[in-house]
Amino acid sequence: VGDTCSECSTVADELITLLKNDEVDSLIKEAIGEVCTILPISDCKSTLDGYFDQIVALIKNLDGKTLCSLIGLCDSNSVRATRADLKEYSEDIPTHPWESED
Repeated sequence: VGDTCSECSTVADELITLLKNDEVDSLIKEAIGEVCTILPISDCKSTLDGYFDQIVALIKNLDGKTLCSLIGLCDSNSVRATRADLKEYSEDIPTHPWESED
């Protein structure tokens, strides 16, 4: 058993690897569709898909230790990205990615 940061980093690295797999992405989006059958949200699937895409785009550009630092499970002094870096990157992502720019 390791420390919380090490354990989180290991799990986060695996999660990041999985999120880079298109098949896993498709399975998660199918599950979102299932969840939307019971949620009373207008345009649920497109809304949740859009948020999912934004979150995944951010996470894919991090390493496990950075992700764990951002959620408070690792010391932020020892990571490559800071909250400011994440904010700067996130400004490049459209607010509503599911809406096309025509």
